[in-house]
Amino acid sequence: MDLQTLQQECLACQRCSLCQTRTNVVFGQGVPNAEVLFVGEGPGASEDEQGLPFVGRSGQLLD
Repeated sequence: MDLQTLQQECLACQRCSLCQTRTNVVFGQGVPNAEVLFVGEGPGASEDEQGLPFVGRSGQLLD
């Protein structure tokens, strides 16, 4: 499975009850063939609102 296919499956996922309360699916961003990948826990309110990873408090720690 390629990254684009995985992203489309994640965006359409309704396998658990989180799909009923989320605003956005936070899939990720960046260079698809990067050498380093950061994986975080479930997205917080800021990430859910913007649909981007690490934009809340956890992102401030990474900065």
